[in-house]
Amino acid sequence: MATVPQLQQFIRFGLESLGERNAHHDFETLSLAVARRRIASNLLPSTGPVSAGGDQGRDAESYFTHLTREVPEASAFARLASDETIVLACTVQRRGIAGKIRKDIAAICSTGTTAHRIAYFTVAPVPVKTRHDLQNEARNGFQVALDIFDSLWLAHELAEPDLFHLAETYLQVPSEFARPPDSADAHPEWYLKARSRWREQEEFTGQLGEFAQLRRALRHATFHAEARADLADWLHWARRMLQAAEPDRVRPRLHYEIAVAHLRGLGDLTPADQLVRDFFDQVLNSSDMGLLQDAQVTAELSPRGLGQTRDRHHGRRARPLDLPAQRAHRQPPERGSRGQPPGRPARPGRASGPADPAGRHARRLPAGSSRGPGGATSALSDTRGHRPS
Repeated sequence: MATVPQLQQFIRFGLESLGERNAHHDFETLSLAVARRRIASNLLPSTGPVSAGGDQGRDAESYFTHLTREVPEASAFARLASDETIVLACTVQRRGIAGKIRKDIAAICSTGTTAHRIAYFTVAPVPVKTRHDLQNEARNGFQVALDIFDSLWLAHELAEPDLFHLAETYLQVPSEFARPPDSADAHPEWYLKARSRWREQEEFTGQLGEFAQLRRALRHATFHAEARADLADWLHWARRMLQAAEPDRVRPRLHYEIAVAHLRGLGDLTPADQLVRDFFDQVLNSSDMGLLQDAQVTAELSPRGLGQTRDRHHGRRARPLDLPAQRAHRQPPERGSRGQPPGRPARPGRASGPADPAGRHARRLPAGSSRGPGGATSALSDTRGHRPS
């Protein structure tokens, strides 16, 4: 197992070798992936052959998104999206780096949308004085902010657990060099293996077995703050699986797990609103008690979970959902049941008989919690120490 300084040194060596391998495109892809995790998530790669004007010094640039104003905490993407116009530029050139940066700044600021900030990635180390001189020139000459991310910074960030897979992919760093997780409980071995496997997976079967594997890792990232940096990736894979998911058994369960991850992991169900609605549309016609129990918990705990919904256009409060599991609680007891007079509704938690599958035992749980089939506590309602952070 390599130490952190050894790993960073190996990454720097890999960065330096990109120029020798003429791998400018790989460095562009690597820089964009790092920038989306560390600078701004709303970055779009530039395209276009030289005959069509090339990328005009812009290897990527930001695009506008409403999410930063409407639901800034709704997802990892929204939290990291920027309102500024950010331009990403990068080079594998090692000599005359100051002149190369000046040339690219002039090209960026002479065409296209006015840039507020330039994030410049380079495989060469840039001395502090050179960095400050270039920043002053950009600010005074072009009224643009300049940030320079050199090989030292890249080596430090790529050695972090959430970005190490990029070093493996683009810099040929051996997987044995990966840093051990800070907490064995937060990153157990099965989770690390699952994360590596899913990063390489390109096609999904949508079968129940594949869903079970995804659900385990998705819930781990949802309920462990140390693993929450991976939550955006797991949600991305879950949504991709939806396209191939078996409609009756897998798709509604995927809808529910995605809702759990947004509500409990990110603290906002808004990005999954439509999936939650689709979940209820399908579950209300189902006789699967496990899905009905999940629907009841979602309706009780989430104001957007459609237990109490608002009309989007008129703001009226809609009628609460009438789930089968809820109707069971409202059934009057049989004559003489527990000494109740005929026709008097049973008090909550006191109903008996087979018509009450969740009934009295569910009511003995802490407020807001519920048990699914087999006695498993619902992921959405389990509040015993798992809260978004």
